[in-house]
Amino acid sequence: MSLGTMNELKAHLPHSVTDFTEEILELESAIVLVIDRKVGVIGANSSFSTCLPFKSLKEFSTKHRDISELFVPTKGTLSAEKPFAWLFEVLRNKRKKHKVQMLDSKGKKHLFEVKVKEVTAEGKNLFIAQFDDISAFEKAKRAQKYFEEFKQKFLTSMSHEFRTPMNGIIGFVELLERTDTNRIQKEYVNLISHSAQTMMHNVENLLELAQIESGQIQINEQPTNIIELMESFSYEFCDEAKEKNLQLLFYIDPLLPYEVYADGNKIKKVLSNLVKNSIKYTNEKGQVYVEIRANATGKKGEIVIEYAVTDTGVGIDHNRLSTIIRPFASAKDNQSQGKDGLGVGLSVCYKLTEMMRSKLKVATEVGKGSRFSFSIKHASSNQSSFEFVKGSRIAIWAEDHYTILYSKLLKEYLMHFAIDVVEIDGLVNKELKHCDAVFIVTDHLSASRVKSIRAHYSNLQVVPVINPSLERKFARIDADVADILVKPLLPTKIYETLNVVWKKVPPELLKKVELKPQKAKKPLLDLTILVAEDNPINLKLIETLLSQYKLKVRTVVNGKEAVDSFDRKEQFDLVFMDIDMPVMDGITATRLIKEIEKRDGREHTPIIALTAHGLSGDRERIIGAGLDDHFPKPLDRAKLEQVLKQYLHLDIN
Repeated sequence: MSLGTMNELKAHLPHSVTDFTEEILELESAIVLVIDRKVGVIGANSSFSTCLPFKSLKEFSTKHRDISELFVPTKGTLSAEKPFAWLFEVLRNKRKKHKVQMLDSKGKKHLFEVKVKEVTAEGKNLFIAQFDDISAFEKAKRAQKYFEEFKQKFLTSMSHEFRTPMNGIIGFVELLERTDTNRIQKEYVNLISHSAQTMMHNVENLLELAQIESGQIQINEQPTNIIELMESFSYEFCDEAKEKNLQLLFYIDPLLPYEVYADGNKIKKVLSNLVKNSIKYTNEKGQVYVEIRANATGKKGEIVIEYAVTDTGVGIDHNRLSTIIRPFASAKDNQSQGKDGLGVGLSVCYKLTEMMRSKLKVATEVGKGSRFSFSIKHASSNQSSFEFVKGSRIAIWAEDHYTILYSKLLKEYLMHFAIDVVEIDGLVNKELKHCDAVFIVTDHLSASRVKSIRAHYSNLQVVPVINPSLERKFARIDADVADILVKPLLPTKIYETLNVVWKKVPPELLKKVELKPQKAKKPLLDLTILVAEDNPINLKLIETLLSQYKLKVRTVVNGKEAVDSFDRKEQFDLVFMDIDMPVMDGITATRLIKEIEKRDGREHTPIIALTAHGLSGDRERIIGAGLDDHFPKPLDRAKLEQVLKQYLHLDIN
């Protein structure tokens, strides 16, 4: 010991605690003091002179009695109101981390964490105080906090500053695609569109992965209509699949409950990456099959749903299975195969499924394809999504081998709707005499052919199942058929078609149930949309898109102007609200608009956030602030039509 020799200390200590104290005083990483309240500091280890401005304990004792006299008062640290009072403060609150600040020999401030132990031996009370210098640790904590805040600001800024211009690029390219262009121009526009979409997808995955790695993403389970969510999701990839001449099929189990508790955005994110990968690695005329199935039921109020994506693509070599979930692991392979992608999509999928208490599974064979799946246990309602009617019999006929898959998918759907299904190999078939309807999967069906079928089977209803590109062509035979079922095949559309069939079947053959009322459709005329957007390019884009639906559009460039419009009692049917705007932001504007509506006793106008804030957690934050929905930029036509249908119940053709 350099200070207060052991012999000096032994004069103050009972023999029984001498060995214990000697061991403590040899600690070099922290200042260790032995304190007698009557005498003062009676012992210290070598760290005392190393850390504090005293060469010896004797030098300290000539000027001070209590170490607390050296404490530099600062917020959150122990004070020196009375000598030795700090000892009892530490002993009283042992679970709390107690800190003090003192100066070293150069006048530099150091932060110490204090621990105190009371020792009683042979009637003498002593205190062992340990001061750990945590200055470097606290500095590192502050640096880490600064870095995390900087990273979050960077991610937010990156997301916002990237999405804003990409909204203009993708949006106007889509508008350009609908104009009259020659063959070369159309090719160039398609290449721009593909490049922009690829960039958007890659950056979104990078931002998502960065958020996951930094622990900023949380699972937010909400009551969710899973069928509605998945049906909306199914439309996102139709154009992409069509470009590669792929069959993209969705099976969304009609037996799924009306509502489950789920983080729909995270589920969609995983499925989105899986579907994009399947489309990317599946060759022309291949198939991608997406399944959402009620896999099992647990105790009452619970259901296990399996989410799966299967393709007929190139498959994955088993030697690569252990590395495909590593970030950027497949980037080099993508480049060698002429594919886009940074190799982070599956990493995001793997981590998100883990967060949802699930596991991403893969079954694959080179040259034949892959199947990725995950299952989630959801709390659920007991209410069914559909009402089933037993007693009807329906035939299915597929026109050619390319439509066979749709025929098989349709059969599975109908069977789950409690329909007695029969597959036929031609439209002249004795089975049709015993059927209520025939679903014809076809690209060609004339009015004369329908009349010929009806001439042979007078009570048989005819339902063509067609590609969406043929809607206008088949509209000419609309009066001759019971209904037209447009792909993709989805449970709600099939149910609506079945309702048409059931209404024409003799009622004594069916077990009647009360059908759900359909919301009234509104015409596209005489509706006014308010758009609050400060970016002139994005403002022009959404104004152009809305005007194509013959909607009246009123535009403002900040939240205050939007509030003023409501204050002047202008009437709107829907509001698109940007969040980051000058003068007044969108969240503040929404709050004030709601106050005006309440003041004036007006019906609430739906306010949709149309914003570049698209990171995980932004949706929950924005909806929690009072907006009705959140649509991250870039906005495309499909998203826009989804909003118009959902909030204005518009019949868009």
